[in-house]
Amino acid sequence: MDERREFIRAYILLHGSASIAELNGYFPEKSAMTIRRDLTAMEEAGILIRTHGGARINPAYAGNEPFFDLKEAEDTAEKRIVAKKAAPLAAGLRSVYLDAGTTVTAFARELAKVDEMTVITNGVNIAHELLMKPRPPQLTLLGGSVNGRTLAVSGTPALRQIAEMNIDTAFMSTTGFSLQTGFTGNDPAECELKRAVIRKANRVIMLMTRMKKQRSMLYTFAEAGDIDVLVTDDAPEENVREAFAAAGVTIL
Repeated sequence: MDERREFIRAYILLHGSASIAELNGYFPEKSAMTIRRDLTAMEEAGILIRTHGGARINPAYAGNEPFFDLKEAEDTAEKRIVAKKAAPLAAGLRSVYLDAGTTVTAFARELAKVDEMTVITNGVNIAHELLMKPRPPQLTLLGGSVNGRTLAVSGTPALRQIAEMNIDTAFMSTTGFSLQTGFTGNDPAECELKRAVIRKANRVIMLMTRMKKQRSMLYTFAEAGDIDVLVTDDAPEENVREAFAAAGVTIL
């Protein structure tokens, strides 16, 4: 499966369905007819079911695939770009928080020298990534309830731990962003923990791929002015750049 069709597969697995116009927005250089041919081929492969103007996931194909695996398959090239751009920002840091999420997972993989770091994370998968390195960091995995779909830990124990910690730099992730709603997520407990971390950190670096833009989820955990650096894989629109500049945010 080529990269475009893999993107479409992951996107529709994650969202359940998508319109041709919606998918075309991610591939503006391709015609709507090309996207239709992709959907038709994927329907023939049993992945999708075509609908009027788009497609939905074939339940028989989706099965019981974990939510985290679907998210990790989403915009992987863009996550690698963000991770490589953000990795130099971790040089020389001592106390680092790594948020749960697949973009931060990609970032953790890019970190070459971590043995002198103290890393705090609420991501079970991120803890595993770091511990598999030849010289792992001093690591604290927050306690609490584990979300089996996102592999994120949250809840009262995690909040209590964060309240007692000093964090130099927090590398955060988001499920959605818009100028109207800010940085958003779907899980209230995870968003509450994100707010607590952002309040405690001396510097907040948000890692965000283009797919997250102009997507609003149920709970807002931060506004543009709550972060210090935004690392993304492409240049934001002019109005977004202006809003971040007004808030004193550096965009990489």
